[in-house]
Amino acid sequence: KDGKLVWNYIKKFKPHILSAYTPFDKNSRKGKMLWIKRNLGISASNVHLVRRSEKKVYAKNNVLIDDYGRNIKEWKKNKGIPVKHKSASETISQLRKIGYV
Repeated sequence: KDGKLVWNYIKKFKPHILSAYTPFDKNSRKGKMLWIKRNLGISASNVHLVRRSEKKVYAKNNVLIDDYGRNIKEWKKNKGIPVKHKSASETISQLRKIGYV
């Protein structure tokens, strides 16, 4: 439910989804894409499924909403704009502070 609140807030900005897949599970990419399509209804062209090590390429000047501290630190280190997700209200508040109103 919390994630849906955040999604409903950010979808007006036409966000892209960046998600890491595991190369050890041949169904990982397909499963993630199916979940994204079913739950978010986002165009496949706005979905970037990459290996974990490749995520940093997308960081510079882009926002990452994540609840995992390691991802937040790596994003910031690579000149991205991290938003640490704890609750929908906090995440939306952080987004407003950086200009997403």
